[in-house]
Amino acid sequence: MANPAALGHAFLHNTLTGDVTLMSLALGGINRGSAKVGTPTPLVVVAYQAGRDISTMNGYRMITKCTFQVKAVGPARDTPDIISVANRLDDLLKRTSGTVTGGKIDACYVIEPLQYDENLPTGEKISHFGALYRLEIEQA
Repeated sequence: MANPAALGHAFLHNTLTGDVTLMSLALGGINRGSAKVGTPTPLVVVAYQAGRDISTMNGYRMITKCTFQVKAVGPARDTPDIISVANRLDDLLKRTSGTVTGGKIDACYVIEPLQYDENLPTGEKISHFGALYRLEIEQA
C-alpha cells in the first residue's frame, strides 16, 4: 500500500507544476516542506499537516483524509506578487480531484485560509499566504 501523505504530495506536485500560469508566477517553484536558502521568490511550499483514516470494522483503510498546507512565500515588499501566486493556488486546488500512481484523490478542497508574517534575523519580513487543503485519498 502507498503512503497517503506521499500520494497527496504527488497529486499536489503534479497539479501545481502542470499549470503554466502558476509556474510563471512562482519563480522559486514548488517546494516540499521548505525551500533552500536563496531560492527565488515568490515560491510555493507544500507541507503535510495531519491525516486520519476512515476504516471498516475489520480495519480495512477505505479512505484517508489528509490536511496539507499550501502557501505562497516571499518578502513582504512583494505582497502583490505573493497574493497572485496564492490566488492561483486557490484556483487550482479549491474543488478538484484526480488520480496518481497508487491512488485516487476523491476530493481536494479548502478548509481554512492562512496568512502570517515572520521577521528574519536580518530584519526582512517574509509573508505567507495560502490555505489548508483537505485531500480525501483512496489507495489503489
